[in-house]
Parts: sequence; C-alpha cells; structure tokens
Amino acid sequence: MLLTPLPVTALYRDMKQKGLLREDLPWGEWHGQKELAWKHPAFPGDAPARWLEKAFRADHEANSSTMYRVIETAFRGWKRLAALPRRDACLEQRMARLARRTIEWMPPLAVLSRNGVNVLERERAARLEREISEALGVSSLRRLALGAAVRALAAAWRLRLRLFGDGIQPATIRTRYPAFGRRAVGVPIAGAGRSAAPSEPSSLEIAAREAVGLAGAAT
Repeated sequence: MLLTPLPVTALYRDMKQKGLLREDLPWGEWHGQKELAWKHPAFPGDAPARWLEKAFRADHEANSSTMYRVIETAFRGWKRLAALPRRDACLEQRMARLARRTIEWMPPLAVLSRNGVNVLERERAARLEREISEALGVSSLRRLALGAAVRALAAAWRLRLRLFGDGIQPATIRTRYPAFGRRAVGVPIAGAGRSAAPSEPSSLEIAAREAVGLAGAAT
C-alpha cells in the first residue's frame, strides 16, 4: 500500500540514482505495509506506520470490522437474488450457496454485538444477526449455542494474548533450487510444417545450458 521501489524496476533505479533508497531498512521490511523503503521529507521516522494505523482505525470505526462486512456482503447478495422474480438453475445454486455461507459465518456477530469497536458496530452486528435469523430461519436455540461457543473461543483468545502476547507468526518457509548438477533439457523449436533436426541443439537448449553453467559456476 506504500509506494515501494523494488529491484529491477525503473522506480528503484531512479531512486537509487537520486540517493533516496533506505540502505538501513532490512529487506524483510520492504513490503510497503509499515515503513517507507525510501526517504520522503513529509514522512520521516515512523510517520508512515502511524498514518497507516490511523487510516485503518478510521476505516474500522466507520465501516466496522472485516468479519462484519464479509457476513453483511454475503447476506446482501442472498437478499438481492431472493428478490428476483425469476431465477434460473445457476442463480438458484448461487443463492443457496450464499445462504449457507451467511449461516456458517454469522456466529462471530454474537461477539461483535457485545465487543465491537464502538456503539455503531455493536448495533450493526446485533441488527444483522436478527435479520439473518429471521430471513434464513436460524432457530433461537442454534443461534444462542453458536454465539456461546464463539464467545468462549474469544475469551480463551483474550487470555492467550494476556499470557503469551500476539507472537503467532509462522516460521519462514524457504525453498532452495540448487543449480549444480542439473541437466538442461532443450525444447526443439521448429517452424510451421518443418521439424527441427534431432542432431542439432536448438537456440533455446543452448541458452538453457549456458544459464545452468553460469549458475553452477556462481555457486
């Protein structure tokens, strides 16, 4: 979301030539979601991170959480299809799928209606939960049971955060492809109506062999 000059791009070369690249920023932070990878006079230090946090907070407070919006969008799609005077088999399947998704995703509304970020989100969640239950025939017993289960999971998560913090990032997965010892396999290229001579390597095969040879020499 932040303008980030990545290597091999013209933007990267331009900023490098102007001396704007941040040589002190580790490559792991060149993702554009927290810090600028280049020097901007209007955003020194941690200013980009603070502006992003402020923007996300404003969006959350005005539009409610992502989970609420996902559920509301699915339910709105179902209502739109249900209001059509005629539906073909494809639309019937789509409407049934949206109904299933709405019911499967609605349990978090029980938590949002109590612990939303503000009064607006709490009211929205409670109203949406009632509308879904009435429109799709979700029984009160099922709604209460699912809501209790989700609230229990939320309480367990809050306890985990209090005891262990929010350090749940998975370990980095690295896949290595060693070039040493690999054999290039050429793909013959021939024009229409003609076949390449099997005894003569194609230009693609020659280029592949050279590339593998250079990679092997570099390792």
